[in-house]
Amino acid sequence: MAAPTILAIFWLWARIDDKITADAVSKYQPVSCSRPGLSSITSDQVSIIVPVLYPEPTFKSGLRLWLANNPREVIIVTPNECLEAVSITIKEANLPNDRVSKVRLLSTPMASKRMQMKRAIEAACGAIIVSCDDGTIWPGDTFLENMLPCFDDPKVGAAAAPITVSIPKERQDDQIVTPWETAAARASFLRSRGVLSAYAIARWCWVMAGPTIICRAEILKDPNFLFAYTNDYWLGRYKLEPDDDTFISRWIHTHNWEIVIQAKKETRVGRDAKATAALITQMLRWERSSIRTFLRTLRDTPGIWRKPWVLRKTIERLVRPILTAIHIVAWIFSFIHNPRFTCMMLLYYIWEAAPTYAAFLGQYPYMWRHFWAAVIMDYCYVLTDVWAWATLNNTSWTQ
Repeated sequence: MAAPTILAIFWLWARIDDKITADAVSKYQPVSCSRPGLSSITSDQVSIIVPVLYPEPTFKSGLRLWLANNPREVIIVTPNECLEAVSITIKEANLPNDRVSKVRLLSTPMASKRMQMKRAIEAACGAIIVSCDDGTIWPGDTFLENMLPCFDDPKVGAAAAPITVSIPKERQDDQIVTPWETAAARASFLRSRGVLSAYAIARWCWVMAGPTIICRAEILKDPNFLFAYTNDYWLGRYKLEPDDDTFISRWIHTHNWEIVIQAKKETRVGRDAKATAALITQMLRWERSSIRTFLRTLRDTPGIWRKPWVLRKTIERLVRPILTAIHIVAWIFSFIHNPRFTCMMLLYYIWEAAPTYAAFLGQYPYMWRHFWAAVIMDYCYVLTDVWAWATLNNTSWTQ
């Protein structure tokens, strides 16, 4: 009976955790927007910085939306080798003259996201700095209007928005969209709930997702921050190009600032989705980044030890490969020795999961043909966890 007992314990643990999460999400309240003229910070005090190599296909539409929010400036920074290509892409965006004047194009000697960010941060003039990936799509021209009220609280150092996958309209067709895009959309769909629950329960955010990070300029312009940011090493040996969003998040936590999650319809940020097997490389890069982040959070962020729920979830995340192995072995032995009980439990799991898949397909109805890819995405951690731990020293920005 050991195997069925283990399965029952895992099931009960998950149900309790789901109940806590659901209750927290239901109680979440975004920061309300101040009446016009009352907010301490307005969009014309915002510098948007965009590190880019060769621009993503959505870059031009993203640029138009950033400028539609009426920021003080948009600083695009690229390595010298990409300068001409980026300049041409900006011209192809066909921006009106009053908006072209807000775009500044800077360069660095070589491709390095952190050095590109440093160059842009030092050049930025706004009181608020917004970092965007080149494939980021904002939901409309009121994005900043809905995010900036977070900074009316002087304790808030940064604000993050929910991240969704943005599928171009011409690809929103069940005959065109790929299984890879479906898997990417499912991953984003699941992440949003976890981010909201962590904030609602403990006012915590492990990582502000890279597509859009909004910070007070005084934090990013601090010489100590810039030095640490560009001299960040894993195990003291491997210089980090990825993990920049996790570094910023951890710095804010360790310097007594708060991060606010502003989840509203008007703040849902879209990011491009990989339409090919390149998603696998991206997922492994993200998984390695997550593991390094959780390990360094336990070591470097004292505040986590005062938040039992966050501490538990962090440790759970790190030991997930071990828990997964125990779970798989329990399923196998339970099927062998108690097949009827195990089949009933499996059917219950399927029944219980159905509403989440229905909600997913309700949001992405054109992905129904590749529903199987969403299911695989839910369980791919069985392999990606192990591979990420095995390649944890890979700190490449592109692998």
